[in-house]
Amino acid sequence: MKRTKHAGDAPSPMLAGVDALIEVLERQVVELASQGEVASGTVRGAPSTPSVARVARVATVSAQMEDLDLFIHRLKQIRDWLQQDARLLPVVDDVIGKQVRALEQ
Repeated sequence: MKRTKHAGDAPSPMLAGVDALIEVLERQVVELASQGEVASGTVRGAPSTPSVARVARVATVSAQMEDLDLFIHRLKQIRDWLQQDARLLPVVDDVIGKQVRALEQ
């Protein structure tokens, strides 16, 4: 369930940003999965003999997918905490907002 509002029902740019990042990362996981399938696929219906390069590619894709999965899980956990604690989101929004404004000056 997506919810990008906090106490007072004011939209939270932070939660919207976290949701958008999660969607982008989930698309990357799907793309990596398709690359892994191609790398470990078959040739003309017969199983291909895995080359060293192909095995390395599959291992790299697998490691990247694991890293993305963990990062997505953590982002979802952070999003859930921010949604569940009405006091936390405004504080985090305020701190990040101040940092952004300072960088823009």
